Amino acid sequence: MKNNNLISINDLSNEEIFNIIHLTKKIKANKYPYRNIASRFILGNLFFQPSTRTRGSFESAMLHLGGNVINVNDINTTSIVKGEAVQDTIRMWDNYADILVLRHSNENFVKEAQGVSTIPIINAGNGEDEHPTQTLVDLFTIMCEFDTIEHLNFVICGDLKRGRAVHSLIHAALRFNNNIMLVPANGYELSSSFLNNILNQHKGKSLMRDYSSLDKLYPNKKEEIYYIKSHADWSAPYVFYMTRLQNNTPSTDINYPYIDKHLVLDFRNKDLYNNFILMHPLPRHNEIPEHMDENTHSKYFQQAANGVPVRMALIIDMLGTTL
Repeated sequence: MKNNNLISINDLSNEEIFNIIHLTKKIKANKYPYRNIASRFILGNLFFQPSTRTRGSFESAMLHLGGNVINVNDINTTSIVKGEAVQDTIRMWDNYADILVLRHSNENFVKEAQGVSTIPIINAGNGEDEHPTQTLVDLFTIMCEFDTIEHLNFVICGDLKRGRAVHSLIHAALRFNNNIMLVPANGYELSSSFLNNILNQHKGKSLMRDYSSLDKLYPNKKEEIYYIKSHADWSAPYVFYMTRLQNNTPSTDINYPYIDKHLVLDFRNKDLYNNFILMHPLPRHNEIPEHMDENTHSKYFQQAANGVPVRMALIIDMLGTTL
C-alpha cells in the first residue's frame, strides 16, 4: 500500500486486494477471534459530508475490533469554518488518533492531508474523485456471488460523471480484466479526461460504442451506450451496478437508466443474462424500485452489510495488527 495510505484504489496492488478479500471472508465467518485485536488503537472518523453506511460501518468495524472511535460528523463543528488550514487540522488529529478516515467535498482535502499526516489515512470519499473502500466492498460482494472478480461483465449505469464510487470501481474492474459497459444518463457521461486516463493506464483495452442490447435500461432510448472490452466472453456473469443522480434531483426528471422486475425477467430470458446480480452503493432514488428488494438477483443490502467485515480487514491491514 502506497505510504500506508489508501487514497485511491490504485494505492492497492492486486495481491493486496485479494489479501483483504481473503481476510474479510475469515472475519465474516467468525468475528469473535478479532474482538480485541485493535484494543490499543483509536480511529478518527472525520466526515465533512453526510454519510450513513460508510461512517457507520467504519465505526462498527473499529468497535468490533475492540478499538475506540472519535467522530466529527459536521464540518460546522470544526475550526475549518474559522479558516483553519487542512494541514493544521490534520496535524492536530495526528495527536488524537492512530488512523484517520476522511470524507470531504473537495477532492484535494484528502490528498493534502496525506502530505502532513504521520498516521495512516483512509479516503472515505473525496469530492467526485474516488471512494476506494466502497470498491473493496463491491469486489468482496462479487467474490461471494461468483467466486471470482476476474473476466466478468460489468454494466455500470447512471451518474457516471460525478459518481466517485463508480470511478474507483472502473479502475479496479479493468485491472482484473473485466468488460465494462457504460450506461450514463444524458449529460452524466464519464468525462473525456477520465476516459483518456483509464485507457492510458490500461493498455490493450478498446473503447466501443452503441451496445444496443441494453436499450431497455432507459425509459426512452436517447443516450449513447459504450463499453470497454477486456475479454471476449460475453456469456460470463454480469454485474449490473446502478447509481443515483448525485445532485439529489429526482431521476424521473430526466431520461435515467433504471431496472425493475420486468427488465430482470427480460434479461433472464436471454442466455446472455442468465447469471447476473444487481448492485447499488446506496442511497438510491428511484432507479431501483422497492419491489426489487426481495428479488434473488438484488444484492445491494448484502453489499452494504459487507461494509463492516471489509473495513475490519482493511483496518487490521493498515494498523499491522495480527492475531
